[in-house]
Amino acid sequence: MGVNCLEYSTLTVSSSSQVLSTTCSPAMPPGTHGAMIVCEDEQWRYRLDGTAPTATEGRLVEAGEEIKFDSWTAPGNNWKSVLKAMRVIRVVNDGALKVHWFD
Repeated sequence: MGVNCLEYSTLTVSSSSQVLSTTCSPAMPPGTHGAMIVCEDEQWRYRLDGTAPTATEGRLVEAGEEIKFDSWTAPGNNWKSVLKAMRVIRVVNDGALKVHWFD
């Protein structure tokens, strides 16, 4: 991950597609270049191209799964634009996401 954790956010993923960076609380902080996202308790899906996922379309994330967008495993990458485009939606039940934002 990045050198410093800038913020810790939460989001309840619902039946409406949401933009992760602006709907989590608190929103993605300035200077963010990476994130670690944990799926707490329910399946959800995401897309990184700015298109709204559906309950059946998008990358499936299982309860307990962790997703990383970081410059340690992909040196030189700045994930800010990808994270700003990321949209999420639940599969069946509302569930919680926990996000650590890194510089």
